[in-house]
Amino acid sequence: MKVKEAVEYASHLITRHLGSIAEERLQAMTRDPDPSLREKALEILGQIRRSRIPQLRIETLGRFRVCRGDTPIGEAEWDRSQPKHLLMAILASGVRVIPKDLLIEDIWPDAGPAAGDRNLKVALHRLRKSLEPDFRKEFGSSYIHLHDNNVILDQDLCRVDTEEFLSIIKKGEESERGGVSRRPSPSTPRPRNSIRETFCRTSPRLPGWTGGGRN
Repeated sequence: MKVKEAVEYASHLITRHLGSIAEERLQAMTRDPDPSLREKALEILGQIRRSRIPQLRIETLGRFRVCRGDTPIGEAEWDRSQPKHLLMAILASGVRVIPKDLLIEDIWPDAGPAAGDRNLKVALHRLRKSLEPDFRKEFGSSYIHLHDNNVILDQDLCRVDTEEFLSIIKKGEESERGGVSRRPSPSTPRPRNSIRETFCRTSPRLPGWTGGGRN
């Protein structure tokens, strides 16, 4: 086994089976003079943390609700209305990876570049804290990522009911046609519209949002 493969395998074992035993030692390693060792220790600690994070369940069909594991996030847990509105805007885009400039354009169309970036930074921080109260900067957000100027909804930890609903419809249609896929018919439900309508109806503090989304 190559050195790199051995390190990756050891990291997997520590993360999945020995996390509670190894954490104290890993914490000490984050203060080691060797920067590569510090970086690796933080990486493994982040993996251990991620393995314990509950999955986020986002419900938009009929009503908007977010559950952390089996527990709904209460209104008092949202840091004002801005974080919820930002999450709705991300969902209304119809994709899990959305350029931050498009979010700024949709939510704060009258803001200049600097003001728009500042608004998004504040809203994103509040959203991350609302979804993950014990959010730690050194590990980053488990649910909402910012990478290469894209805002990203985590693929593994975030479940969205509209995606699951549309996936079931697609599989059913393909099954009926013998596995031949085609464009959805006009009668196919468009549940994502409910997100846009809810967002527009509940977002008086973010004027100018059109809810057009991006496909």
